[in-house]
Amino acid sequence: MSRLRIVPIVEGHGEKEAVGILLRRVWYEMLRGEYIEVLKPIRRPRSKFISPPNLNSQVKQDEIRRACGLAMLMLDKGDDLASRILLLLDAEPDCPKELAPKLHDVVQRECGGIGITVLPNMEFESWFVAAAESLHEHFQDADLSRLNSVDREVHGKRWVQQHFSTSDSYSETTDQAKLTSKMDLQRCRENSQSFDKLCRDLEGLL
Repeated sequence: MSRLRIVPIVEGHGEKEAVGILLRRVWYEMLRGEYIEVLKPIRRPRSKFISPPNLNSQVKQDEIRRACGLAMLMLDKGDDLASRILLLLDAEPDCPKELAPKLHDVVQRECGGIGITVLPNMEFESWFVAAAESLHEHFQDADLSRLNSVDREVHGKRWVQQHFSTSDSYSETTDQAKLTSKMDLQRCRENSQSFDKLCRDLEGLL
């Protein structure tokens, strides 16, 4: 399977702009897939799918069912392209090792077995930290030599905001897509287990 159609479900405006760039880059540049069609992302706040942490972060199955149902309607084009639904949610403030299995089981059930669940640890911006050397022009005041692989996994939006070195402050809606188009994918994969999972899930389709 080197021809794929995928619907992303994301939580933020920044991810809505960036996820298509990311998926196309991974599919073509890293995995050498033949063709990928990324449909318009479905955006839902994280709170629609996950209850607050003080309630033991329960997965809201009804809300996931609605989003997956919409995604499956979008995928129904009557051709021979393989189909997948990607649910991409920030792990923060939950522990991804605890939340991911619960979320994965519900998504697979509601998506008819074609769901992919990825939880960046902590946030989408953690992948920028994982590939920070390739984005050095944006993080010029950061001592990247002091970041080990564990640090890169647990630093997210706050780190990016603190070290963003352009004239304007970091903005998800304007900067996520730009950084996604520039970051070194292989370096990100080496430093981030959650990004590696995304790559492995897509790689398994080839």
